[in-house]
Amino acid sequence: AIERFNGSFVHNALGDAGALLRAGGGRLSVSDAVGDIAENECAVGLAGYGVLLQRFTGSLRHNAVREGLVWSGAEVELLNVTGSIEDTDECPGDLIHAELGLRIERMRGHIRNNVVGRNLALVLDGDVVVRDMVGDIAANRMANGSLVRSPRAGALELGAVPLELLDLDAP
Repeated sequence: AIERFNGSFVHNALGDAGALLRAGGGRLSVSDAVGDIAENECAVGLAGYGVLLQRFTGSLRHNAVREGLVWSGAEVELLNVTGSIEDTDECPGDLIHAELGLRIERMRGHIRNNVVGRNLALVLDGDVVVRDMVGDIAANRMANGSLVRSPRAGALELGAVPLELLDLDAP
């Protein structure tokens, strides 16, 4: 866990196999962090068996990642995030990969201007919940994918996001 961290993770070049932050077999939790995660080059940004960003005021911006900015073998949770996920320079895969659900609640930051090869978010199983989000999901470029791709919608609450932008196999 990273808690009450006021610094930034900036300008790291980790090569094609490295992860910027990886929890080896466990959950990666970043809480009450202020600094940015920016301008890094790596295979994966944040990785773990579960990824939680909570009360994170920094932004994830201008990163180049091969596999994904956030990769989780379980659920991805973005809770009370005031920073943005934006300006990802290069991501040939999915920006967010969540094997067991995606939950975005009370996010004030934006998800915008990301260049993605496949999906903005790929959720293999579990619910997709976007609730009480104030920021925009805008100006993202997916070469061959959707905003959110999931085999089941679960408790989908997207507010103003048009449902035709989503690729959900469930009714």
